[in-house]
Amino acid sequence: MALAAAAVVMLVGPLIYFQHAKPANTPGQQAAVPRPQPAKSPAQTPDTAPQRAVPILAFVLSPLERSGGEENRVVIPVGESTIRLQLDLEDGQIEGLSATIRTGDGVMVDQLNGLKAQSTGPGRRAVFVSLPSSRLREGQYVVRLSHAAADGTTELVGGYGFRVEHAR
Repeated sequence: MALAAAAVVMLVGPLIYFQHAKPANTPGQQAAVPRPQPAKSPAQTPDTAPQRAVPILAFVLSPLERSGGEENRVVIPVGESTIRLQLDLEDGQIEGLSATIRTGDGVMVDQLNGLKAQSTGPGRRAVFVSLPSSRLREGQYVVRLSHAAADGTTELVGGYGFRVEHAR
């Protein structure tokens, strides 16, 4: 009798196991089985599309009075880049600054308003000005940093000069 019971278990047991373990085949059963979905990435808009990295070239400029007659040279390599000028301040407590960048001949290149002084070390402050290298041709440039005085007039805070050279 025990032998007959073991034979039944050996024959019926696998059938019961495979009946419950096999994947769903009917459309109703397939809908009930959750399937992993690929992650959906958000649509890329022009604002979120990957941007090409543009190198930043940084230069520190001292006011013309402090430069000791040394000419600041800005050498721009071939290709697109951003030029970042650090304009060191004599008086770092001035707020509401504007920078005007002109060629040596007086042609306006750019004007930036609402600039703020930032700390560059203990007791030292500077204003940072950035512009694309494509705006600068070879030659002399002057940056005038100014602010609106309490009486409404514009006061010159500092003048900075530099010469642009393009690397070949």
